[in-house]
Amino acid sequence: MNDQESPASMLGSRDYTTGPFVNHRVSWRARLLNRALRTFVKSRMSGPPEIPALRRFMLKTDGRLALSVGQNIEVQSLKVSGVPCHSLTRQQPSSRTLLYLHGGGFCAHTPKTYDGFAARLCEAFDANALLPDYRLAPEHPFPAAIDDSLAAYRYLLDQDIDPGRIVVAGDSAGGCLALALMMRLRREGLPMPGCVVTMSPATDHPDNEPDLEAATQHDPMFSPEVLRLFASSYVPRAEDRSNPEALPLHGSYEGLPPLQIHVGSTEALLSHSTRAAAKAKAAGVEVSLNVWDSMPHVHPIFHLIPESRQAIDMMAAFVRRHLP
Repeated sequence: MNDQESPASMLGSRDYTTGPFVNHRVSWRARLLNRALRTFVKSRMSGPPEIPALRRFMLKTDGRLALSVGQNIEVQSLKVSGVPCHSLTRQQPSSRTLLYLHGGGFCAHTPKTYDGFAARLCEAFDANALLPDYRLAPEHPFPAAIDDSLAAYRYLLDQDIDPGRIVVAGDSAGGCLALALMMRLRREGLPMPGCVVTMSPATDHPDNEPDLEAATQHDPMFSPEVLRLFASSYVPRAEDRSNPEALPLHGSYEGLPPLQIHVGSTEALLSHSTRAAAKAKAAGVEVSLNVWDSMPHVHPIFHLIPESRQAIDMMAAFVRRHLP
């Protein structure tokens, strides 16, 4: 696909359940982005990394690669059972609600980036959104983040929002939390949302990767050291590493709502997506796994590349199909 071709025109060939490469020609913007990430991000995330330094770096870049929230969306701060949240409300009436769980390795939050990205999803999904600022590791390890995510979901139910009109979405650590939240909802007997969308979800401990060093060699963002640091900060106790509410690859996917996953073919965490999709499909869940050739971690967040718009169009089509 060239940069001028309409992403919407390609949707018919994009919806996979077995996870081949998304059939597109990698744009020059994406190739440039990969080089920039390798030069300016991966070099800062190589060993021995430390959480305070990583947080400072991520906050310094917050908002630089994402669009700001437009004038058509009002952003408000609120607390939900003690959890700070941002709500995004469109001027036009919206028939859907998005619960968005941000990424950041369980250890950091870049609010400008995620408010801007969630605003794009709100426009695409015809939705309002709630973004919980869940507690971060290592100060607050598992289960703090999933407890806060559940509090945000309960808040939506308490507002008499039909769970079938809720989309739960998240990227990276937030993708992990989105899937883990489904495990928690099932355990507590709470209603499931209409569908789930994840981008590059971290579903397992990196030490379970057969060859983490080889897996990170072609990843433009992550080193083995930083992936281990994030995981050990969030799940420091070995006995929690098989808990599906911490690392959802270890859970049953029975009864989960329709699931869409986006992941790049060169990501170190590629197998986290492919293995989760395989488990979901084996459990009878409708799953759409989309493996994007040569795309970096959570590529839809980078609005400057055409593949971002294409992925968001795919997500919107998935959401609108399941929440008509």
